[in-house]
Amino acid sequence: MAEAAVFISLSAGVDQSLHGIALSGLFLAASIGMIGGLAGSSAVLQTSLQNELRIRLDGLPDRDTVRLP
Repeated sequence: MAEAAVFISLSAGVDQSLHGIALSGLFLAASIGMIGGLAGSSAVLQTSLQNELRIRLDGLPDRDTVRLP
């Protein structure tokens, strides 16, 4: 929804000869933002899962057989 509003306002506010450049920059920035957000949330999830695994394996006799990063 927000990207559509930015698209419309950018289309209305930029000279027609610069639409291609402006909209390409918009879509590039949106894609980079999505990749960054996904990488960040993935890192948080992986770290929390590793910590929880360490906690739950603590005290088990076969804990050393599980490879933890």
